[in-house]
Amino acid sequence: MQNDKSAALILVVDDQADMLHMMKLMLERSGYRVEIARSAQQALLIAPEKCPDIIVSDIGMPGMDGCEMMSILRRQHGPRAFKSIALTGYGLPCDQDRISESGFDLCLLKPVEFPALVEHIEQMLRSQSDAPLESLPFHHAAFSDATSEIPLQMAAEH
Repeated sequence: MQNDKSAALILVVDDQADMLHMMKLMLERSGYRVEIARSAQQALLIAPEKCPDIIVSDIGMPGMDGCEMMSILRRQHGPRAFKSIALTGYGLPCDQDRISESGFDLCLLKPVEFPALVEHIEQMLRSQSDAPLESLPFHHAAFSDATSEIPLQMAAEH
């Protein structure tokens, strides 16, 4: 995992072209190197070749969704090969459980504020910890205060 922002490679996965290109532009302007995948299937081809530091993926995509993609990548490359952020509109506890179980490190509910996304990316890049998934934060974009982050294991309680 790279600590240097300019050396960090982020793979963004989304089936919505506008969102994909906006994320690419904003992340590049923030100093990151960015690869894009227009589908989960394309991400499965790009990830082993490019070895991203972080994968930022939409969950709801046609064909293979983000959870299926992440499960495959984690089986192929191990749980610590890269960090991962799920972007989703699915906020029910059962959805959060599925996202967590598939191997995502963090889940951000849409609409995601870009500065918050960058803050989480920077935190992941600084982190040398191999903390278990349960201790990593869950973030609900609808909240604006610091209490909006709770561990994934506690998401069902709120």
